[in-house]
Amino acid sequence: MRTMLKKGICIFIMIFSLFGIANAVYEYSGGFEEIPATVTNVYVARSSHKGRVSEKYVLEWTSKDGETIQEGNLFNKYDYSVGDEITIRVDARTHQTMYGNYIPYIIVFLVLFIVSGFVGFKPKKREK
Repeated sequence: MRTMLKKGICIFIMIFSLFGIANAVYEYSGGFEEIPATVTNVYVARSSHKGRVSEKYVLEWTSKDGETIQEGNLFNKYDYSVGDEITIRVDARTHQTMYGNYIPYIIVFLVLFIVSGFVGFKPKKREK
């Protein structure tokens, strides 16, 4: 019973990681385009009442459909102010999301797939 539960969980993790790999490869293969975006809001964020204070900003750009897209909660390490226009990388297919580095996602999901395969399906030790 216990080994069946372990195998079931490992199979679930392997299926989850396969979907993760497929999604990351799909996003990575689409490539990116650089487009202009405008800083629409700059604000001060605090992690807790007495926590560290950091300045963050919100970006706005137009997708290929003509829809206005906003991405917020970005650390303001370059001291942007409201109205600044910066160049960002977005997905080349729709311009809906900012383009990230998908190689680490592919590696993490691949390692998760391999480890769960070894844990769930290692051969049993035979007694002599």
